[in-house]
Amino acid sequence: MTSPRRAALRSLLGGAVVALAVTAGSVPVAAAPLPGSAGSLGGATSAVATAPGAAGSLGAARAEATRLRAEIDALAARAREAADAADRDEQRYAELTVRAADARRVYEDARRRADDLGQIGTDRVRALYMSGGELGAVNTLLRAQGLGELASRQENVTVIVADDTEHTAAATVAATAAEAAKAEVDALVAQQAEAAAAAGRTVAAMATALRARRDLLQQADATVQALVAEESARAAAVAQAGAAAARSRTAAGGLTDLPPVSGDWTRPAVGPISSGFGPRWGTVHEGIDFAARPGSVIRAASSGTVVLARWYGGYGNAVELDHGAGLHTRYGHASELLVTAGEYVTVGQPIALVGSTGDSTGPHLHFEVRVNGTAIDPAPFLTARGIAL
Repeated sequence: MTSPRRAALRSLLGGAVVALAVTAGSVPVAAAPLPGSAGSLGGATSAVATAPGAAGSLGAARAEATRLRAEIDALAARAREAADAADRDEQRYAELTVRAADARRVYEDARRRADDLGQIGTDRVRALYMSGGELGAVNTLLRAQGLGELASRQENVTVIVADDTEHTAAATVAATAAEAAKAEVDALVAQQAEAAAAAGRTVAAMATALRARRDLLQQADATVQALVAEESARAAAVAQAGAAAARSRTAAGGLTDLPPVSGDWTRPAVGPISSGFGPRWGTVHEGIDFAARPGSVIRAASSGTVVLARWYGGYGNAVELDHGAGLHTRYGHASELLVTAGEYVTVGQPIALVGSTGDSTGPHLHFEVRVNGTAIDPAPFLTARGIAL
């Protein structure tokens, strides 16, 4: 059986999970204070409110969202523990209810027994000492015929009195048991009330803390999304400006060192190969390097769609083209990008300028060929297509 308190907590836990799922793309997380801590909630609210203005960076906003996700993760774990505790409380409620009912039955039985035994004792004493008939104690002794009969009748009276005393003692024991049973019932009821109150306080604290963190995470995610949109717009504007400038220089004859174009494939840059494909410096070099002049043109090795044109980790400024059928080419360490994602480029079209961005020790073009995501050696690939290296 699920109590209203437990159902409410389970609902809140579900809401927290939904909030985490909605923001999973923008936030990865540290440690949360105890649930319901007003100080920690106030600090988080302030940080979210000031992140766009004071920090003014996407990194700061993401860091704040990351911190909030950590708090929600930790708090969700505590909430699950609280739900488990609520389950145990419910089980204890059921057990206490059964025990209380049993104790009450014992109390009622003992009270009835005490009443019955008390009445029996009263009736026997009244019959013995107040009856004028054969059962009267005085008459019984006075009507004895001789000393032998008197002794016998006195023994009978003694037995009756002893029996009455035994019944009276039993009544006293039963009354004491009834009082003990009633005290046990009262103690069990008090324990049940305290357990219910403790469960209610815990669930209320979890509900408040989870709602607060969820609201803060939604605010942080909105901030991240806004900054991502701004950054994307800025990057697109820079790329478009670079492409326009490159087209202007091409029209004016300003781009030099253009590799020749022949057929469906061409050499992506002018210059000798300075590093080949395969093991290098304890890792695998997944492409070949062209020792091209800084600022010289990087051409599309073949026609395709631009699927990446931005900063890409160790590649620095990079371009990746999709040529269909799982075949991609990648161009890294560019100083300037001349295309944007989504464009269709033709073989030999200028797509970037040689540079030394990212993990680079000097100006060059890092060129990769990938088939279904796996890097292959570009040298024999190009040679097989008539490209002289």
